[in-house]
Amino acid sequence: MSIRKNTAYNLFGTVVPIAVSLVTIPIYIDVVGESRYGVLAIAWLLLGYFGLFDLGLGRATAQRIAMLANGKSEERSQTFWTALAMNSALGLLGALIMWPVALYFFGNHFSVDAGLKPEVLEAVPWLALAVPVATMSGVLSGTLQGLSKFLELNLISVTGSALLQIVPLSVAVLYGPDLTWLIPATILTRLCVTALLFQRCYSSILMGYPFKVSRALSGRLLQFGGWVTVSSVIGPMMVILDRFVIGAQLGARYVTFYTVPFQLAERTNVIPVALSSAMFPRLAQTGLGEEGKALADKALRALATIITPLFLIGIFVIDRFLSFWIGEEFASQASFVGQILLLGFWGNAIARIPLALLQASGRPDIVAKTHLVELIPYFLLLYFGLEYFGIAGAAIAFSVRALADSIILLYWAKILRKSLTFLITPAVLMVIAVTAAGPDRPTWIFISVGAGLLLVCLYWAFMNIPEELARLLRKYKLKY
Repeated sequence: MSIRKNTAYNLFGTVVPIAVSLVTIPIYIDVVGESRYGVLAIAWLLLGYFGLFDLGLGRATAQRIAMLANGKSEERSQTFWTALAMNSALGLLGALIMWPVALYFFGNHFSVDAGLKPEVLEAVPWLALAVPVATMSGVLSGTLQGLSKFLELNLISVTGSALLQIVPLSVAVLYGPDLTWLIPATILTRLCVTALLFQRCYSSILMGYPFKVSRALSGRLLQFGGWVTVSSVIGPMMVILDRFVIGAQLGARYVTFYTVPFQLAERTNVIPVALSSAMFPRLAQTGLGEEGKALADKALRALATIITPLFLIGIFVIDRFLSFWIGEEFASQASFVGQILLLGFWGNAIARIPLALLQASGRPDIVAKTHLVELIPYFLLLYFGLEYFGIAGAAIAFSVRALADSIILLYWAKILRKSLTFLITPAVLMVIAVTAAGPDRPTWIFISVGAGLLLVCLYWAFMNIPEELARLLRKYKLKY
């Protein structure tokens, strides 16, 4: 398997949907309004969060199928059917739980215009229907990942992500910005994508083998997936809780001011997610030994040297981008939030490598326990941040938690000491950049500090780039 090639496929699978969203988000806000878009953002978050009712079986399936790379095809087929059967049942349970939870939250604790509330409540059954679709998608995607079929997986992902942006927007333009139309359009589109994933799994692993579920195997999958679930529940809870609190305290309009820069900053995950996903099958075979740690260390160095200059540029251009993309008034509310969030997502990107190493090595419990330890301190940070700094305080809480998470996971992956020797410099540069690019800075300070920090960062990247990546870049330069 080629990590480099699979990383390229994963990048393709994330960059194209980003390009689509850059076009559609301003149109969404213009067509449906800031309040409706805020409701849609919360609905999409609920879909993602309740999709975690798969109890980590998607990740467990990927890990076990990767370990069975040289095993019998019948074992891989049995793993798939066992995981899918359990996930379908769990998805139905999640739907039954989500229905009353969503009705209660949107009916009693979400600040929204009185005329908009009936639309929200009428769309709740569709949100419940989406839960089993989301859980099944996890096992289907995990199966293709475990088989290292990243090209097929990402072609489907690109198609699905584009349709999930375009179809509801088309419905809004043709039939009006009514949530009772927009949310069903989103769910039905996602159902079509899930059917396509199943077809590829059937062709790759199931053809010729009967439906067969193993009780013993279900126990092993649940044991692995149980710890993944703890991370999958606690981690996203810490990521999405801020928007629920903002919506309850400040209203849907401020959710949009926070969500749009958050989504922009979140797009920076494309490179670390692409790399860590491509590495996962290989790490599942090497384990947490010297070979696995050496591979993780090389990946971490390559990742840091590539993304840090990009993050610095993002911090200094996000204000101008939001002004051009949506408007100066919107940028005045959202740009500083985006700058702080970029710092946090830099830490989140670093954490992707040790997280993949630990989970692939059969130690998802370490990741889960780390997230449990972070939970209460993060809630306290979020409370005081919102109380004293508004939505910027929520961004600060997220970034502090993300940076702490990366340090803890590096420690448990036993690569912290080696990593700190080259990560301390970019971390300091990122903090200085956020401080210098804050609101109301004179233009001459903004430009001079930004240029100086970028030059220092490029020098650091040049001195720390792994030899394998340097050879690849030289080969590319000579070719073109």
